[in-house]
Amino acid sequence: MPALILLVDDDVEQLSVLGGMLSNLPCNLETAMTGSRALEMLSRDVPSIVITDMVMPEVSGSEIIHAIRSDPRLESTRVIIVTSLRKYVSEEDNSMADAVLIKPVKRDELEHLVREMLG
Repeated sequence: MPALILLVDDDVEQLSVLGGMLSNLPCNLETAMTGSRALEMLSRDVPSIVITDMVMPEVSGSEIIHAIRSDPRLESTRVIIVTSLRKYVSEEDNSMADAVLIKPVKRDELEHLVREMLG
């Protein structure tokens, strides 16, 4: 069964770009345009990787990371933060994430990182 990757960003264009970058990988991609939708999805699914923006209305990327790290079902889920400015990533978030990428994300960098995480 292919790995599940959850992309979380309130910018539909960014979701499309990230999805396109990962389209050659042997995985299933799901998207959430809000942090609250991502939390709903995480309550039923166990993705191998969550790629999340940090600054979103309602539920932030930080809250998503905390939810993942506090749920024993998701202990093996890897987290990649994708953000426009490093200042949006607190030390705590940085320590809980597996990687931080600054926008604009380079396709080869993201693809390499995801392939490495999927093993």
